[in-house]
Parts: sequence; structure tokens; C-alpha cells
Amino acid sequence: MLLKLATFACALIIFALSVVRVPAVNSIPAPFIDKIAHFIMYGTLTIMALYAFRGYTQKRAKRWLLLILGLVSYGFFIEIIQKKFFSYRSFEISDILANITGILVSLLIYALIHLKEHQKHIV
Repeated sequence: MLLKLATFACALIIFALSVVRVPAVNSIPAPFIDKIAHFIMYGTLTIMALYAFRGYTQKRAKRWLLLILGLVSYGFFIEIIQKKFFSYRSFEISDILANITGILVSLLIYALIHLKEHQKHIV
């Protein structure tokens, strides 16, 4: 239950960070720092969600598909909200792509970790 609450809190933090006014990001000398932040935030949220909802009895592929669709939709929803309600924020396809990349990379890492664990129990 605690991990589910932490996952929900992470999603709320991502939302809050997505709608607050940020000082000039362009002044940061690292290129693509905002895309890296999207990648890390959604990757972290994905790992947390995978562990938080690990115990459900749905088939793994269906659960993962629902999780991916939910997280991608959440990121898209935030971009829409930024465009509609916050004049100092903007809708960017590249942000959505960074979110999706973070989600997929985290899913792959999770799968590889647990594939290795599964193979240990077989042998």
C-alpha cells in the first residue's frame, strides 16, 4: 500500500512540476535538460508503478499495456493542460516523446531484471 501511495505522490509531483512557472530554462548550459528531466521523471514513475501494481492477477502483458497507456495518457493530458491553462507553459511533442522513451526504457529494465530472477528459479 505504501508503494502505491508513493507512486501516486510521484505522479502528483510530476504534475506540479509540469505546471509551475520555471525560471529561464534556456540559461542552463546543458542541451536538452528538460527532455532528460521528462525521461527521468516518467522512467521513475514507471518503475514505481510496475512494483506498486506487481501483485495483481491480471496477465502481465495486459497489465503492462494498461500501465503504458495510462502513463502515456497522463503525460499527454499534462501537455494539454499546460497549453490550455498555463500561458507560461507550452505543449511540446518532444516532451511527450521523452516521456514515452522514459516509460519504455524503464519497462525494458524492469523486464530484464525480472527475467534474470525468473531464470534463477528455473535452474
